[in-house]
Amino acid sequence: EDRLASKYEIASFLYQNQSTFKGLKKLDVSSTEIGNSSLKIIATFSQLETLNLGSCRKLRGEGFESLKYLWNLKEVNLSFSRIEDTMMSNLACLANLKTLNLQGCRKLTDR
Repeated sequence: EDRLASKYEIASFLYQNQSTFKGLKKLDVSSTEIGNSSLKIIATFSQLETLNLGSCRKLRGEGFESLKYLWNLKEVNLSFSRIEDTMMSNLACLANLKTLNLQGCRKLTDR
């Protein structure tokens, strides 16, 4: 099994195959070293309905900000990620979002 070992390899792979993924509806990159630059590329996959970013510990604020451009998202898994309260506003504009998994997101509060 081939694995993309680093966030740079993932970003490069996504960038090089960006046109191939334009119609993609579901993407699971959970438990990878995906970084903010990769998430910015994923934000161009306008048909995406399901996105699994569970246990992607390298993502930070600016990466999560890119999610607001994925208007067709219905399901997002951010479990065990480093999402914080201030980043939640980027998800608020996703009118089609039905399921949001935030299990294990220790930086979130009740605010």
